[in-house]
Amino acid sequence: MKTQIVLSSDYHYENLVAEVYIDDKFIALVSYDEKEDFFVETPTNNDENPSNKTPYEMYINLLSAAKSKLLGE
Repeated sequence: MKTQIVLSSDYHYENLVAEVYIDDKFIALVSYDEKEDFFVETPTNNDENPSNKTPYEMYINLLSAAKSKLLGE
């Protein structure tokens, strides 16, 4: 699998945004706000709400919990 992270804003002036790609397909955007709270946004197929925005730590914790459940831990 080819992975790529593209920084898409100038970090000197604005909040930094990192676009995450796997095999040239966009899978997520990582950003932070003025309080330096990080978020993960994933695309949806819903035109009214084109992304799902989740606090970064919550997203990571949910992924870890899902892995644990799959492993029967």
